[in-house]
Amino acid sequence: MATVIVDVREKKSRVPKILQELGVKVIYASLPVGDYSPTPGILIERKTVTDFISSIKRKRFQRQLQELREASEKTLIIIEGKHLFSTMGMSQTAIMHTLAIIVIGYSIPVIFTENSLETAKFLKTIAARENIDISEMRSLFFKRKAISPEDEVLRVVESIPGIGPKMARALLKKFKNLKSLINATPAELMSVEGFGKKRVDKFLEFIEREFHEENGV
Repeated sequence: MATVIVDVREKKSRVPKILQELGVKVIYASLPVGDYSPTPGILIERKTVTDFISSIKRKRFQRQLQELREASEKTLIIIEGKHLFSTMGMSQTAIMHTLAIIVIGYSIPVIFTENSLETAKFLKTIAARENIDISEMRSLFFKRKAISPEDEVLRVVESIPGIGPKMARALLKKFKNLKSLINATPAELMSVEGFGKKRVDKFLEFIEREFHEENGV
């Protein structure tokens, strides 16, 4: 029997139930990254069209892509639903730009399905390709991939508002470490290609922002 490991957060979607109706064994677990693992070594992130647009707007999607890519060598994204390019609140250019980043920048394939049934059928197709060793799947996805000290620093810089993976690398290439980056003058920061005055001002405002506890938390 084909088996798919499903993240517990996907219980609310119709996909797991349809998988079971299609004769697929569903095992719920807390996957560190992604929503489905239909075979050992493969992680799949499922997003409805609405979720996909929302992720772009929140500007957290590139971090999700990086985590997905680091968690497994074989990953893909399913975008489920219709009318992606005519969704209100997001230009067609912005959507295409994001898709290009996913496919070219992160080498993650993107699959489009119209509904939960098509998504479930696609997952079953992958799961049915080989016999599943559940113990092997658990060992693969319940351990975070170790990251190097350099990657730890890179993640910190990437998390700063207005700085993505590409700019983080450019800044660290010039300043070498966080201390030098934080102590850099505006002129030194603007010497990095693409890091103009507006981005520099935003960066300086962020590193000088004071922390204030709210409600005693």
